This record gives sequence, C-alpha cells and structure tokens, in this order.
Amino acid sequence: MTQDLGLHRAARRSLLSMGVTAALITINHLYALGPKAFGLGVVLIVAPTLLLWWFKRTRSNVAFGSYLLMNLWVVIGFGLLKGLWKSVLPVFAGTPLLSALSTSYPRPTLAPVWVEVTGVAIFIGSAFIAAFAYQLVRTWWGTARASVLPASAGVLAFGVIVVAYVATNRDRWVAPSNGIVKIGVIVPTGGPYAVLGNSFLKAVQMAQSDLRGTKYRYQLVLVDVGQDPGQARTAILHAIRDERVDAIVGGISRFGQVTRPLATGARILHTCVCSVTSIGDGAYNFTNIPSPEAEGVRWVQEAQRRGIRNIALLTQDYPSIHGHLEALKVEIRRAGLTITDAQEFADAVTDFRKMIARARA
Repeated sequence: MTQDLGLHRAARRSLLSMGVTAALITINHLYALGPKAFGLGVVLIVAPTLLLWWFKRTRSNVAFGSYLLMNLWVVIGFGLLKGLWKSVLPVFAGTPLLSALSTSYPRPTLAPVWVEVTGVAIFIGSAFIAAFAYQLVRTWWGTARASVLPASAGVLAFGVIVVAYVATNRDRWVAPSNGIVKIGVIVPTGGPYAVLGNSFLKAVQMAQSDLRGTKYRYQLVLVDVGQDPGQARTAILHAIRDERVDAIVGGISRFGQVTRPLATGARILHTCVCSVTSIGDGAYNFTNIPSPEAEGVRWVQEAQRRGIRNIALLTQDYPSIHGHLEALKVEIRRAGLTITDAQEFADAVTDFRKMIARARA
C-alpha cells in the first residue's frame, strides 16, 4: 500500500512535469512550425498520459518502458538539443562571452525574445522531467535495484556539453576547393526588378573582371530567384547546398530578408546592398548602404538648409523605393514641412512634363 501511494505520487509529478514542458515546447515551436506545433503538443501530452494510465492499470513493463522512452525523447531531443544547445548556450555563453573574447565566435543570431525564453524554460522543464522520471524508476523497481545517479555526474555531463559547444561553434577558415572561391549573386533580373537587378549584376561582373594577381580565383554563381521572394528560398538553398557557394552578395532587400537566415544556417558571409537594416546582424549578414531613415533625415536637413518648405514627391512604383518614401514622409512631417503633391509613376514612363506641371501648380 505504501509503495502504491509512493508510486502514484511519483507518477503524478512525472506526468505534470511532462505536461508543463510539452506546453512550453508547443509555444516555442509556433515560431518554426506555426499551427502544426499544436499537433506536436498533443502528441507530447496525450501519448505519455495514455502510457502511464496503461502502466498504472496493468503494471506492464512495456507501458513503463515506453513511458520512459517518451521522457528520454523530451529530455534529449527538446531539453538538451533545443533548450540547452540552441537557447541556453547561445544566450548565456555565445552572446556575452564567446563573441566578446574572439572574432572566431560570431555573435549568435537569436530568435525573438519569447522563443528564447521558452527555449530556456524547456531546458529547465526537461531537468525536472529527468529528476521525476528517476524518482519514478526508483519507486517502481525499489531502491536496491536502481542505481544512484550522483549530482556530480549531471554537472560533469553539463560541462562536457559546454565544452563541445565551445569547440564546435567556432568558425574555422578552410581553403577553397581547387583554389576557387564561389560567390553566389542573388538578385532578380526580371519584372519590376529588371533595371536595378541587371545593373547590380553587371557591377559584380565588372568587379570580377578587374581582379588581377589574386591568390584565389573567384567564380560567380548567378542565382535565379525569380520575382517572388516566397519562391526564392528554393533557389538560394540550391546555391548553398548544391553549388556550394562560399559567400553571397545580394542587391534587393526583399530577397536579402530571405537570404539572411539561410546564410546564417550555412555560416557563410552574406553582403547585401539593402536598405532594410534588420538584414545585417554583424555575424554573417551585412548591409553596406544607408538606411531609409538615415537618408530621410539628411534629405530633410538639406531641404531646410536651402529654405525649402513645400515639397512635391515624384517617385517610381518600386518596392525598394516605397520604404525610402515612407521614411522621407516621416521626416518631412517631423520637420513641419508640407507635402503639396505626391505622384507615382511606372518604370516605363519617360515623359514627366505633365507630372512636373501638376507639381508646380
């Protein structure tokens, strides 16, 4: 009777820790999986509950072993790999420590705060799962049959994982294969991006042709990303995985946003002539032109210096220009200037006389 009471208490604590951690796993995976994360959460909650119910009714070793395997899956697959390796260590070791000590350790690119917080919580929850599962095993098998897991073993295991993280997270320079550096050129060359995209491509090709006496040969790999950023991911992944590019240059912000996480995952340099500042992370992704906000500030300052108070806007209907236009409007309003007219034109327009006459009216 006493053993049954102790078994019930240990099972209840174990299942509760599984349920709480499963909820944290579900929230965390909403970022990567979207609504599919709820399916994962259901499996992690329902399966252990049914297995433990089966065990309590039948005392089946199969049910008990299956329940422990579910615990092991959560502890290793989510607690150690997801929680410790991908959240705890990057947040507490990678960002403030390793990247500050050496440039060989790039500053980790972290997910949104709520994702990292739940990642840390998953690791803590998995520690409770492991502890309560151990108590459950000892209660069921009896103290004499259960080995004692000293706390020092857990500390040692944690230390080994930290050392492994430090060793594997370091960037190491590797000479390019056959002395050829492959550079992926990610830029759309058709549709509304034709003018800017082809100009960018020609500029890169000119830079390549100007090279003289370099140690390595530089080969350009043109990546046809089409016109839809949503479909560009496949082409970029092909360049990284199949073409094995060593670096990436890009020229359109919308596609730079798609490239950013892929370059980070592959740990290769990505330089983007992009105006969206969030693309640059100082680790693997860099931008090299002023932000729309910075340009807006200087534009308005120059207008004020010249005594201009009324402004007419003639802008091309182009995705990149839209961001610059909105930033400029914000600065114009902040400075108390007046927008007297705003017109937008297509890239095929060559006669601007009517628009200029309207703006002057």
